[in-house]
Amino acid sequence: REEGTTVVAITHFMHEAIHADRVVVMENGRIALEGTPREIFRQGARLRELQLDLPQVTRLAQVLHSRIPDFPGDLLSVEEIVAVIGDRQIANSEWRIANGESAMGERKGDLLIEAEGLSHAYMLDTPLEVQAISDIDIAVHRGEIVGVIGHTGSGKSTAIQHFNGLLRAHGGTMRVLGQDLRDPKVDVKAIRRRVGLVFQQPEAQLFERYVGDDVAFGPRNLKLSKEEVRARVRRAMQAVDLGFEEFKDRMTFTLSGGEKRRAALAGVLALEPEVLVLDEPTAGLDPVGRAHLLRRILALHESGVTLVLISHNMEELAQLCDYIYVIADGRTVMDGPPAAIFGQAEKLRELHLDVPTVTEVINRLEEMGLVETETTIFTVEQAVQALAGLLAGGTNGKL
Repeated sequence: REEGTTVVAITHFMHEAIHADRVVVMENGRIALEGTPREIFRQGARLRELQLDLPQVTRLAQVLHSRIPDFPGDLLSVEEIVAVIGDRQIANSEWRIANGESAMGERKGDLLIEAEGLSHAYMLDTPLEVQAISDIDIAVHRGEIVGVIGHTGSGKSTAIQHFNGLLRAHGGTMRVLGQDLRDPKVDVKAIRRRVGLVFQQPEAQLFERYVGDDVAFGPRNLKLSKEEVRARVRRAMQAVDLGFEEFKDRMTFTLSGGEKRRAALAGVLALEPEVLVLDEPTAGLDPVGRAHLLRRILALHESGVTLVLISHNMEELAQLCDYIYVIADGRTVMDGPPAAIFGQAEKLRELHLDVPTVTEVINRLEEMGLVETETTIFTVEQAVQALAGLLAGGTNGKL
């Protein structure tokens, strides 16, 4: 664009749209909204009707506006919201933000997966050998939601493919459900029934002609009765909101992108795993599809499934995870609860990663001397709780 090229960008990501000169919102083959980013994102209710979302900064601004009417609700960037807060002349107040959360928390539940010093090389012992991972340490405890983050090519996907024996370790320790996966005698098929893996492009996991047959593939290979296979397929499809009667006879290639992703997830769920590992589960989905899938994933967790999530979406991981591991150049370089990880913004940026937008807002305010934080703010709800009282002009003290 700086060289004079006109750019038309199609995106599901609202934080990308704010950089446009003009935004066109489509629905059912027609233009539903058109205007500048600020004009478009002022219309939060209408965007939700169109199954879209708001940038995280705008969501924060609109919630603050609902509580403090003179606070502008159409802010689009970290710089804008920080400037507005600064202009409210609160710099002379001493505000301390704390939400009572410990930076480091106790891990809960039995240890289900443990990788220590894990290493793996592709095309081992050939001239084309590539060391994919060299020193991975990851632990997953029962009942947790564990996040794994890292820049593209850092080794995340290679690491998690060891969790159910799809890849075998070339060095280090890999224990899953109490068994050493480096032992050639271990029953890998039994492990895979208990640890389900959904790939980065799960629609590529679909191979049967009909949805019902694809979901039934795993249970049939367990030699279950027809009645049990049918019951498992029904439960799995219902768990991802694919109606059994409506979708079981649908051809897989006729499904939408989001439906294919849910069908692939149902195929793994039909094995009724104890642990579910998801590699970029919401990549490429629109805001409503993303929110819908996340609700289903959370429902699975509430039903007792332990989750491992790989994602580039820091806002999702901040909101969902109990514990996060950061991988860079094939090694585990950071780990801790979300507050501990996102409280190290500079280190994350050095690793070509980012922090949730609201974390960046609070960090900027702290650098300006407007607030003093005792813990990391990483969700819109935490930021609203911290900033609403401050902006309303309450008494000095601990929020």
